[in-house]
Amino acid sequence: MRAQFPVSYSKWRYFLIYERGIEDSQSHERYINWLERWAWWLGRQDLDWDSATAYDAGEFLALLRTRRNPWYRRAYSPSTIHHAVGCIRLAYDFLIREGVVASNPFALIRVKSSTQQLPVSLTHAEVLRRQRLGARRPRRCSL
Repeated sequence: MRAQFPVSYSKWRYFLIYERGIEDSQSHERYINWLERWAWWLGRQDLDWDSATAYDAGEFLALLRTRRNPWYRRAYSPSTIHHAVGCIRLAYDFLIREGVVASNPFALIRVKSSTQQLPVSLTHAEVLRRQRLGARRPRRCSL
């Protein structure tokens, strides 16, 4: 059993294209994919879109972090979970604006995304030193 998305997907796509500037059809499919997973989970818990709480959202995210989730058979990465939260949060913001639901259970949820470190940059002196070292070494030529 699945809790259906409360508005038509065509209206949702219109919102993504004309109000959010998301025109890529693959992005639309990813959004809908996450909305359908959330709807499936709501149906399994006998909830609907309006009755879900932040606790329920946390339970859903806990499922995504385990190998027991029915979609991937292994734990999703933190960046994927971060993306899922963003998709579902945006959908709830849209539904609130449309007057379909009263609150957004994902509004206060924060997920750590993987931190990417910037590469270490060389100082000007280090670049010059490496150039001098490289000029002294004979290059190998393959004939």
